[in-house]
Amino acid sequence: MNKLLINTPQNVKIEYNLASLGSRIISFGIDYFIIIVYLVLVMVTLDQLNIKFADSWLYFGIISLLMLPAFFYPLIMETAFSGQSIGKMIMKIKVVKVDGTRANFYQYFSRWTLSIVDIWMSMGGIALSSIALTKNAQRIGDMSAETSVISLKPKLNLQQTI
Repeated sequence: MNKLLINTPQNVKIEYNLASLGSRIISFGIDYFIIIVYLVLVMVTLDQLNIKFADSWLYFGIISLLMLPAFFYPLIMETAFSGQSIGKMIMKIKVVKVDGTRANFYQYFSRWTLSIVDIWMSMGGIALSSIALTKNAQRIGDMSAETSVISLKPKLNLQQTI
């Protein structure tokens, strides 16, 4: 497993395990499952309310307004929970700056906007290849934001458990 080595100002080296590609994919799947469930609940609720809209543009506007939380979900969650979304919490992974400190809103925003290119426009191909080929397992959004995704799981070997 790749490691992210950080040298602190006190000249202490801290080593983080980088999140595996599989845990990142599962985390992504969990997050987008939550988004799809939200969208289905919104549509079913609107259908059950049986409101008659006189104007189709008004209906489209209301739907668009109710879809905003789903659209901003990754950005809101990572900002509110220090680099973790629900999927990342379940998989015990976290977004941090390459120097090991907490990322800021601008970095989360940069990752989120560039996910359009490396995840959605290429069906994840650019993200997968860049994670596999870069030293710190970064996708284009991570490289732009100078962040990386680390694993929070403690790694134990057999000798430590005996």
